[in-house]
Amino acid sequence: MDKRRWTKDIANESENAALATAHEDSLFPDYLVLGNERPRQSAAVKDKNGNILNNKESKTKRWYEHFNEVLNRENPSNQVSIV
Repeated sequence: MDKRRWTKDIANESENAALATAHEDSLFPDYLVLGNERPRQSAAVKDKNGNILNNKESKTKRWYEHFNEVLNRENPSNQVSIV
């Protein structure tokens, strides 16, 4: 079954259900399917000890520390020269 037909079938089923029951809440799950929307959850930000950080300022500070450690490294002792 191609995607256009599948989308049209779901839209028709939703429309018929809404007309038959006169409830808009029956449309919402189908809308999520058609829109490919999924609930979004962000991963918890933890400090170095494993404690979950709650406020935005402490999360931002932790991300700064993380990327500072990861991206700011010393130069390698045996550098490769590309010609």
